Amino acid sequence: MSKIEHDNLILKDGLIIHSSIIIWIAGVKGYEIKVTPTTDKTRDDRIIVNGFCQIDKYTNIFVIGISLR
Repeated sequence: MSKIEHDNLILKDGLIIHSSIIIWIAGVKGYEIKVTPTTDKTRDDRIIVNGFCQIDKYTNIFVIGISLR
């Protein structure tokens, strides 16, 4: 990722990903985010995503930087 603007994530290759909500979290242990719908997580609270960084059953929700299944 290169930068974040109001409703956009701008990647290093210039690709712009539009999103109405961007949550930026960093750390060794996953941060507890209480959201609806609930999501599957690992033992250390990291959100589980598929190979496209999508939460299972919700193809319009992307999580980047999380361990893949």
